[in-house]
Amino acid sequence: MRTAILCVAMAFALLGSTISAAQAEPTKETPKMGIQSIAIYTDLIECPEWIPFFKASGYNTYQCWDMAWIRPPDTHETLYKNMDKGIERLQEAGFKVYVLLSTNMNQKQTADQADYQMTFDPADEALMKERLEYIRTAVRRLQRADGFTITPGDPGGHENASPEQFIKMAREMMSIVRKEAPKAEAGINLWAIGYWDHMPDPFKVALWDKEVELCRKFIKLPDMLAPGVGVEFPLHNYYRSLALKCYIEEGKEPEKMPSAAEVKELKARGVQRLWGWPYFLTDECDDGYKGTTSGLSQSETRYIKHIVDIGRELGLNGMVANAFASNIFAETLNLYAFGQFCQEPELTPEAVIQRFSLLVSEPATAVDLEQVIRYIENQSTWQSGLPEKYRLPDFTVEGIQNAEEAQRRLSTVTARAQWPWPMPKSPADYIDKLQERLSILVEEEAKPAA
Repeated sequence: MRTAILCVAMAFALLGSTISAAQAEPTKETPKMGIQSIAIYTDLIECPEWIPFFKASGYNTYQCWDMAWIRPPDTHETLYKNMDKGIERLQEAGFKVYVLLSTNMNQKQTADQADYQMTFDPADEALMKERLEYIRTAVRRLQRADGFTITPGDPGGHENASPEQFIKMAREMMSIVRKEAPKAEAGINLWAIGYWDHMPDPFKVALWDKEVELCRKFIKLPDMLAPGVGVEFPLHNYYRSLALKCYIEEGKEPEKMPSAAEVKELKARGVQRLWGWPYFLTDECDDGYKGTTSGLSQSETRYIKHIVDIGRELGLNGMVANAFASNIFAETLNLYAFGQFCQEPELTPEAVIQRFSLLVSEPATAVDLEQVIRYIENQSTWQSGLPEKYRLPDFTVEGIQNAEEAQRRLSTVTARAQWPWPMPKSPADYIDKLQERLSILVEEEAKPAA
């Protein structure tokens, strides 16, 4: 903990010669943020070396996923022992920790089980009883967590499922949490709740309409969302490229959920934890349906700023970023920017890129790195996957017209010898990741126009 604090202090000292104090850290005049819980959903239990980075970037909350269902039962004892130690480690570092619990997952019995199916029909009483007992064990073993969050889908849901079955299962899971971990918070993450109405196709607008409909019905259930119970909203129709693409193809306008009025009503009912869960934006920037750029360094700072501002305007008090553990380094900028935007409402995408560039580059070449990052962001796969109607204006980029010019400009950047920030890898390694992305853009730009 002390090391992280010292690293933060050193970072701002190094930035001070180039960035004003007002840019380097919030002042007393900065409006208080509406985002109190800044969460990262990744694997910091197996990758504790990343804890100082997230702490220094502003995160104060961690979400992990109970995935015992995909591991044979004879491995569960070791799994939960390691998770419990990891949760304790995160809490000692100053994080609140929440465990995601999946719904109707079929338990894998052996490592080589050839006919394994991830989900089961929730009408199967024997499998449902078995699953609830596995959930009971998980909550009991991980009861030191600050909270448990029930998540309905992806994976979850079924082609034979109904929304009423999800509500029934969620109630039983909530009862387990209250009995086995009475000191822990409980919550519902409404991501992919639409899959509990006969598994609609995610490439059709029907799923996204169904998600809005079911989210709206669910939040009206007084026994499910009551004082002491939190809720996490997917926000798909506010930001997600796949959803917005489906609406454009159908010639429809997306209905936004939640509205500020709905958030206000939930607060009036005593629901205190109201979070946004904009998955895919900070990582897997191809939105998971192109499958070509996961693991590459990109930049989506304008879109991250946009969704954080939406969360703040809606009245949400928490926002969750995500990253596969293997992609954290590649997505360092996006993850850093998410934490910074949540902390500082007035911070701009240009300013966060400038701030980050000074962490990576020697001051004399930081401006060159800024321009390269702006160029890369203008070519991001997230932006290209969005319908033109929903794209944000490009950055102005000085002195770079194409990817080859960006490569040459990046080659002039002098990486810092050390990170003035707690990072397991070096600035030079990060610049290499940007060169990797630019090499792909060079190839794409060389292809003849279709």
